[in-house]
Amino acid sequence: MTFLRFSFVLIILLLLLSPVIKTKGLIVQKPIIVFAQDNSSSIIMNKDSLYYQGDYKNDIESVLEDLSDDYDVRIIKFDELTYNDSIVDFTGNQTDISGVFDEIISRYAGMNLGAVIIATDGVFNKGSNPVYAKNLEFPVYSLALGDTISQKDLILKNLMHNKLAFLGNRFPLRVYIAAEKCPETKALLSIFREGKLIYEKEFDLPLQSDIKMLDIELPADKLGVQQYDLKLEYLDDEISYDNNTASFVINVIDNRNKVLVLGEGPHPDIGAINFALKDNPDFEVRLEYIDSYTGSISDYNIIVLHQLPSNINNAAAILADIEKNKLPVLFILGSKSSLAAINNLDRGLSINSKSINTDDAEPYFNSEFVAFGTGFDEKTFFEEMSPLKVVFGDYKVLADSKIFLYQKINGVKTDKPLILFSEQNGIKTGFVTGEGIWRWRIDDFKSNSGNENFKALINRILQYMIVKKMQDKLMVE
Repeated sequence: MTFLRFSFVLIILLLLLSPVIKTKGLIVQKPIIVFAQDNSSSIIMNKDSLYYQGDYKNDIESVLEDLSDDYDVRIIKFDELTYNDSIVDFTGNQTDISGVFDEIISRYAGMNLGAVIIATDGVFNKGSNPVYAKNLEFPVYSLALGDTISQKDLILKNLMHNKLAFLGNRFPLRVYIAAEKCPETKALLSIFREGKLIYEKEFDLPLQSDIKMLDIELPADKLGVQQYDLKLEYLDDEISYDNNTASFVINVIDNRNKVLVLGEGPHPDIGAINFALKDNPDFEVRLEYIDSYTGSISDYNIIVLHQLPSNINNAAAILADIEKNKLPVLFILGSKSSLAAINNLDRGLSINSKSINTDDAEPYFNSEFVAFGTGFDEKTFFEEMSPLKVVFGDYKVLADSKIFLYQKINGVKTDKPLILFSEQNGIKTGFVTGEGIWRWRIDDFKSNSGNENFKALINRILQYMIVKKMQDKLMVE
């Protein structure tokens, strides 16, 4: 017992001294060699195609087996993508050589990478030129495959286009074309949809090793997913016609916002609004008057009410439909507007007026307004605009309303709004508190020899009101 007690106490005391035991060992790690095999179909487009599909694979396996004695051999194949796979069938339609190096750098960063052996014919039609690959901190050995003699070939190398197009617009298409050993100076490009020729263009062939770029505009005149087929003219004695054709798909959608401009009666303001919107392909505008209107409010994305509700027509059914469908609405007030009905709407503005008097209110831009931009100098523009006829009274707005223009009366800047916007439950309401904006169209032409600023103003107002605030916390595409 004495011995055991002595031993345990001794061990505990030794452990309290925190002893450190050091060991020394040697681990030998073989350098990694990456063998990257081109799996694109261009490898077998030559007289040695049978060799590459047969004996070549056995020869490569034998070489890699010899290398594995001294190296850790990793095998990848590539075409348009890079795969961790040793099964080679030469079926790839595209070749991205630069992507191979990006993948190797990412995959073997910090590891003992000794070298990269890349077996390819050097023909690439995707990614950047591998000659300019940067940050290669390892040796690269190339195994040249295929026929090194350049042969006659007209090549449709690449297409660039959008995924979407809007109905009624034209969408751009960029075509990249190369020509190898082609004595011809011109060729023909044809584009088909549903088997019908929709575009044809003769172009000058690029010089050897150059790329010809063609910019084309096609009409988006049919809704839905549309496939377009491109075909380069077949030249005599080309090594391959497979790369003379290509296809792409684009989705044509109808994204036009339908605008209803509903007036109490004919007025030049309505004509000015229609003039500003009619050339915008994103808007489809319909002009109506309350006495003859029989359509459905739900067919529209935004409503412009000119002097409605009025003293002789409260437009109750229209306003109820707007509320039911939660549509944004722009009120343009004037001499026929019913202020009592406007105040009862509780849309962000109330005007308390005890007389029928009006003021001439010059527009004064609110420099703190940041909800949208017009693309021109607002301060200078509105200094040159004519005054609007506004109701004389006491104006009250919601605290979070956005005032775009203030009223300047007799040269005095006031806090009364001339154009303002409010938002309740995600639905926007706008107010133009005076009539006479048709004069702004004329003033714009006098000052700027055109109506582009006036058009931009009306279009931006409606675009801002149509856009809904994103409610989702996260969206992933």
